[in-house]
Formats: sequence, C-alpha cells, structure tokens
Amino acid sequence: MTASLPLFLEGAGSILQVCTVPLLLCSVVFLLAAGSDSPFAAVGYLVGAAIVAWLRFGGVASVELSRRGAVVAGFVLAGAAVTTAVVRAGGARRYLVASMAAVGGSVAAMAWRPCVGKELAKVLNGTGKHPFGSLGSMFLYVGGIGLLTIAISLISVAVPRIAPFSDSRVTAGLGIGLGAVFGLLLALGLWADVAEDLLVRSSA
Repeated sequence: MTASLPLFLEGAGSILQVCTVPLLLCSVVFLLAAGSDSPFAAVGYLVGAAIVAWLRFGGVASVELSRRGAVVAGFVLAGAAVTTAVVRAGGARRYLVASMAAVGGSVAAMAWRPCVGKELAKVLNGTGKHPFGSLGSMFLYVGGIGLLTIAISLISVAVPRIAPFSDSRVTAGLGIGLGAVFGLLLALGLWADVAEDLLVRSSA
C-alpha cells in the first residue's frame, strides 16, 4: 500500500486545485441541510465518496454514469438533500443524517474527475492486482480532500452561538436549493462537462 502520509497530504493539497471544487461544493449541500449535525453529515459524505471513488478508479465495479443514469443520479442527489433536512428537523437519529449524506457523496463521486498526482497514481496503478488493498488508500486520499469539509462542519460545534442559525429553516433551505441546482446539473449532463473542464484547467 502507498505510504499513508504522502497520500493523505496529496489529497489535502488537491483542495487547492479546481478539479476538486465540484466534490467539495456538493458537500456543502449536506452540511447546510444537516445543521448542527453537520459533523455526522461530513463523515457520511466522505465515506460515500471514498467507496464510490474506489469502485470507479479501482476497477472493482462499473459505476460510470450513463445519460439516463445521470438523470436518476440528479434526482437522487436532490432527494438526499431534502431528506437530510427533513430528518434533521424531525430530530431523527444522526445515523440517518449520515446515511443521506453518504448517498450524496456517492452520487458526487460518480461524476468526479480527480487530479491524479504522483501518490494517487501509485494507488491506481496497483488496483488491478490488489483492488481491495487500495480501499484504505482511497479513504486516505479522500480523507485529505475532506479536511476542509470536516473543518467547516465543526464551526457550529466550536462556536455554539451560531447553532440556532445552523438549525434554521433558512440554512436548510439553502442546502435544499443547492442540492436542487447540483441535481439539475447532473440530470442535464452539465456536471460532467464542468468536471472535465476543471480537470483540464488543473492539468494546464
């Protein structure tokens, strides 16, 4: 397995690259919808994203989005955002919030085009021989990317005064609205175009 720290740091470094923007922006949907439970949403989102990224890039399973699949994925993403806000407002158990965010992370990772650096390339080159061995490596890489998501999710914990705003209908509405926008982009096939363009810009 690739050395853990360099891989994690490479993931963290990709936060500054535009090809990671779609994955990070989509996480904001679930942080807003989850309110003060956003730390659980952040973990769920990153777990879902890491598993699907491993399935895609590890060659374990074909999870590429077809035209029809993109339409379904768009509705699923928007629905997961709405459900996250609803179950949070209803005082449901936090594992439900994390589960809905995991669905969102999974969908976002289906359309993600990662910036492949030296360490990630080592992982991807070895997945054909040891696909299951690369699962932990993908979690490390996505975990590095997720540092920003985790940091944002902890703001309401670190600053209790903003908790009422975090749990307000306005914040939940923003999350649902963004979820609808991203879902529409997916359904119209525009997300893939944006992701591809950002990948090209990152490589330039």
